[in-house]
Amino acid sequence: MATENLGFFKEFPHGDVEGPSLLECVAKGDVRIQALIADYLEGGAMLAVTAQRVLDVLSDERRDAGPLAIMTDGVWMWPADLAYYVRRYNIALPEDFISHARSLNWVAPDLSPADLLAIEEEMFSG
Repeated sequence: MATENLGFFKEFPHGDVEGPSLLECVAKGDVRIQALIADYLEGGAMLAVTAQRVLDVLSDERRDAGPLAIMTDGVWMWPADLAYYVRRYNIALPEDFISHARSLNWVAPDLSPADLLAIEEEMFSG
């Protein structure tokens, strides 16, 4: 079960240094589906979670952006705080992901423990 990474922006402390730039995505999403996308991201399955909280990297006010966690829908994998950035800053996400979420009527599927275990094994195998 191969998953694609989504939203591991290079500006995040938990991001990918080779990843896309969050700054280049601000205010570039479709406002008509912004809440739908954020809700979808929040509805994903929790793959990994820590007790740590992450802060908004775009705000000087050091706002709480959510838990340091990884979410998935079985096809895509993203940091849990991605929903915060979509909701607050209308972050643009790849059309492949948006088409996928739309095809599921904006509801992330329920994943079984076996599904999550397979994704976890894939994450740590390479």
